[in-house]
Amino acid sequence: IDGITVSEMVPVSGTLGLYLASSAAPAGALLAAALCGALLGFLLFNRPPARVFLGDVGSLPIGLIVAALLFEAATRGGLVPALILPLYYLYDATETLVLRWRAGENLFEAHRRHAYQNAVDGGWSATRVDGHVLALNGVLCLLAWASLGRSLSVQIACLAVACAATVALSRQFRSLWP
Repeated sequence: IDGITVSEMVPVSGTLGLYLASSAAPAGALLAAALCGALLGFLLFNRPPARVFLGDVGSLPIGLIVAALLFEAATRGGLVPALILPLYYLYDATETLVLRWRAGENLFEAHRRHAYQNAVDGGWSATRVDGHVLALNGVLCLLAWASLGRSLSVQIACLAVACAATVALSRQFRSLWP
């Protein structure tokens, strides 16, 4: 939907940029900042109603860059944040694939079964869905940051809260599906 990638990746890339800058990883911090800035610029054209779309050509490189930045963060002591930050997209993609597989759908065909698409199909505006995804990602960023340098029990608690919040939003979106 219009604006969804920006709602997900601006908080993630911004948080990764701050973390990598504080971890003496200037190249990663610069790459994260550049991605964050590019996404904010893209929002001018992709906010609802969108005039420009990412498609696979745009979203795949973003995913690869973010994956590399998450790996860099994980290797610098940020394993739990690297798990928390992309949680909404990872959960939604995994849940959608499982639901489609269980329904016997062709996994290689186009579809509208993502939770955020269910919310739009159920009557929410793209802007409202984007706002909820952005809010969740703000919470995930705070939990990721709060887990840094903490005891294992605090890190696990942050991850558990992140998982619960992500599942709750997905359930809310899916409950709207007609």
